[in-house]
Amino acid sequence: MKTDRTNQRGQALVYFGIFGLVFFSLAALAVDVGWQVFVGREAQVVADATALAGATALARGGDATVAATSFASEDTVGGQATSLGSSDVQVGNWDGGTFTVGGWPSNAVRTTPSFTLRNIFGLWSGTSLIHRTATAAFQGQQQLPIALCGTMPWTSGITLTFSSSSGGLDANTAAWAVYNPSYSTFPGMGVVKSYLPAGCGGSGWTLPQAVVGQSVRISNGAISSSVCNGFTQPTCTMVGSTYLFPILDSAAVCGAPLNGSHQIVGFVSVKISGIDCVNSPRSITGQATESCATNPSATLCPSAGLVK
Repeated sequence: MKTDRTNQRGQALVYFGIFGLVFFSLAALAVDVGWQVFVGREAQVVADATALAGATALARGGDATVAATSFASEDTVGGQATSLGSSDVQVGNWDGGTFTVGGWPSNAVRTTPSFTLRNIFGLWSGTSLIHRTATAAFQGQQQLPIALCGTMPWTSGITLTFSSSSGGLDANTAAWAVYNPSYSTFPGMGVVKSYLPAGCGGSGWTLPQAVVGQSVRISNGAISSSVCNGFTQPTCTMVGSTYLFPILDSAAVCGAPLNGSHQIVGFVSVKISGIDCVNSPRSITGQATESCATNPSATLCPSAGLVK
């Protein structure tokens, strides 16, 4: 019996064509997927960078949205210019595990840049939508419910003395402060004392994160005997510790009574050097160690980091 080789060759060509088409399709899909993965990584870098730019601006009192969108305009993804709209930038609160849009205190920024990617082969679709998300926040450093007057050049080496409003220039360099915006007036020492460390006679409440531009309520008040007694407890480690203090606007004049509502214009870290509960007026002394204005990367200064 004679075999029809011509028919067999025709069938082989058909199979070869089918397999070739399948192979080409899979190869094209692999190339497009690989291209999307590569561009996706670039997009994630942009998301991370813009979130950091926004959170850093927020920590220094700037406009997080403007900072993030401006930074994005300087980058490219997949060979095309990056575009990050204001609606792609969200400001809120990061509490260590959850980002809340519009949450207080505002200490975090989330950006979600999106890109329309032109596929190389585009067998199934000519374009693909790539979007990535990143969240950056600046974490609160240890603080005391105290703010510094605004007319002194708070640079390294400046010494503060905090006593009562009846003191002179050295005494009126600091005041009791509350950073919580829910207080329309100064709430009194009962609330302020709660924000002092638990080992120093306070309740150890966590102070809301202070940010540049925020209004705070202040009052000179006096360092009462009960507060001073807490400071001198063996469990109190304030002396020798360094804290981040907000600096107030120039309306909070050094050497004059410090009261009312004032805006934060900067930060300085201060090492507590002594607490005097014997002499009158009772006082806390300390020395400015690093100004966040001149050294933004100082250990205690607000700085942003990626959290998600």
